[in-house]
Amino acid sequence: MKFLKQLIMKFILFLIGKIPNWEIDKIIFESIQRNQENKYLGYKNKYNLCNDFRFNGENILFYGEGEITALANSYIGSYSTIQSVKDKIVKIGHNTRISHNVRIYTESAVSDQDFSNENLFKKSGNVIIGNYVWI
Repeated sequence: MKFLKQLIMKFILFLIGKIPNWEIDKIIFESIQRNQENKYLGYKNKYNLCNDFRFNGENILFYGEGEITALANSYIGSYSTIQSVKDKIVKIGHNTRISHNVRIYTESAVSDQDFSNENLFKKSGNVIIGNYVWI
């Protein structure tokens, strides 16, 4: 709440010309960064991620009731997603680099089927990424 009051006050000062544009941008950027850090900390609590695993950018999404494990010195880039459904595993090895805009799923619809049917066929499996891999 304190942060919101400060932001409103600085925005008012900006409107009347008492504070530069870049300072407002800095405040907004810091707020977004703080929210992402909290989200990533939640992932580290929910999944088995090594302490030095890096979320290397923004809008990274981990989800699902399965297991996600990441070993030492690895990272994932901006706008990437990892999904692990119940009873499935995604394991990321040591010194692995996952670039931006990468999608990793443990379950997906089978592509060669009639999607107008109500019950779609799905395929699922574990995803094991070795050591010293770059994706």
